[in-house]
Amino acid sequence: MPPLPERRNEDQSRHPIDTAPLRRFDEWLAATGLPAGEVEARRRALTRALALGLPGPKDEAWRTMDLKGRTIADFLPAPAIVKAGPTALPEGAQDSDLVFIDGRILHRSEHAARMRPHDLADPAPVVRKDDDREGGVDDVFRLLNRATSTHGFALALDAGEEAPALRIRDLAQGSGAHARHCLSLGAGARGSIVIEEEAAAGLVRNGVIDVALARDARLDLVLIQRTGTGAHHLLRLFAGVAAGARLTVRHLVLGGGAARAEQVWTLDGAEAHGDLAGLLLAPAPARLDLAVEIAHRSGAATSDQHLRAIAAPAARAAAAGRILVAPGADATEAHQQLRGLLLASGAECDFKPELEIHAEEVVCSHGAAIGSLDDTQLFYLMSRGLDTRAARRVLMEAFAAERLLTIDGDDPARAWIGRAIAEGMDMLAMEEASDG
Repeated sequence: MPPLPERRNEDQSRHPIDTAPLRRFDEWLAATGLPAGEVEARRRALTRALALGLPGPKDEAWRTMDLKGRTIADFLPAPAIVKAGPTALPEGAQDSDLVFIDGRILHRSEHAARMRPHDLADPAPVVRKDDDREGGVDDVFRLLNRATSTHGFALALDAGEEAPALRIRDLAQGSGAHARHCLSLGAGARGSIVIEEEAAAGLVRNGVIDVALARDARLDLVLIQRTGTGAHHLLRLFAGVAAGARLTVRHLVLGGGAARAEQVWTLDGAEAHGDLAGLLLAPAPARLDLAVEIAHRSGAATSDQHLRAIAAPAARAAAAGRILVAPGADATEAHQQLRGLLLASGAECDFKPELEIHAEEVVCSHGAAIGSLDDTQLFYLMSRGLDTRAARRVLMEAFAAERLLTIDGDDPARAWIGRAIAEGMDMLAMEEASDG
């Protein structure tokens, strides 16, 4: 392995890195049986990540994400993850097209072959070229994913192809397996995908999804991110959207751990469109983050961001939405709205809407609002026979679902989103019952 760098960040003095985790990483690599070139690429990525270090609380982009107590060593897999995992499928898994548990493929439908799934028993990771280019990436978590990814799929649709709706369940129950998924749609292709990713209590996950849409392609993508108490769970999507293409994403984050969801999109062509709705459902003691950047690189593209959060007492939900309009991207239309709901004293929402415009003749807007449940609406529902808790739940569900369910009503994804919202409502209801 190349000489070990010294780790530096704003919260730690310069000091040599503990070599024990690196020895564990080498043991894991040896156990994978990966080709020599892949092994070296992973080592280079880890070396670069160690040189960068994890972000600290003084890093503005990460100030609301609590990484305290975590080090890069926590993101490194143990050799045992290569060995055979569990054999029992969770309830309802047969309804999915692809099921991963702790980085292993446990179930695949007849449609799964089209997705080219892989795990460490059948390694075939697909990565962007700049991930392996010297100095090509300056993102510690992307580098860590490049070094440690254990499983994923690579869906490539040809021009004009329309794939059936696909559902992927990716569960980490005993080890923090890290996913790398790649979706590439040719000109005019159509796809609809649901990815459910879960991190059990105490685990660390760091997933990456790369999306590339060619001219006039369309992708509807639902991400459901569940995070157990004490877990740190990162799920990040990087998307490039060409002229005339349309990307629609619904991203729901729930659970009592620390989770960060990121959406980083580039719209690069006339009539490219991005539609994002994100929702954070935060019971105590959750720390949930949603960070969005949509960059308009050329003119006449459009985007909409609708980010919402519901926080219980002793929980925090944070959302940062950024719209960047590059020089020359005239006739851009981009809108952003952040709304938060605090269920009681002690709940926290932290919003940061941002516009950065370097072009002329654009139509852009942004805004943020945080409040509580409306007493008048509660009174009306209770006058119709609902008790206090039932009335509060009706209003919370309406707030959560208003944008998240604005997808094709015939799409099964709508039902999956609805079930996930109901699950999050159950978590919040338990908090209210314990406070009551």
